[in-house]
Amino acid sequence: MLSRQDLRNANIGILVGTLIAVVGAVVFRNSGEDALELVGLTALVGAFAVYTILDELTKRKKTRGPQ
Repeated sequence: MLSRQDLRNANIGILVGTLIAVVGAVVFRNSGEDALELVGLTALVGAFAVYTILDELTKRKKTRGPQ
C-alpha cells in the first residue's frame, strides 16, 4: 500500500522530470532529434533519481524515530 509520503515523493520526482524535459526542449529545440532524445532520457533518469533519493531519506527518518 502506498502512503501519502510515497505519493508525495513520486509527485516531486515527476515534477523534476517534467521541468528537465521542458527546459531541455526549449534550450535544444533547434538542435535536432538526437539532442531531444537525450533530453527525454535525462528527464527520465532525473525523475527516478529524485524519487529514489527522497524515498531513501524517508526510510532513514522512519528508522531513526523521534530523538
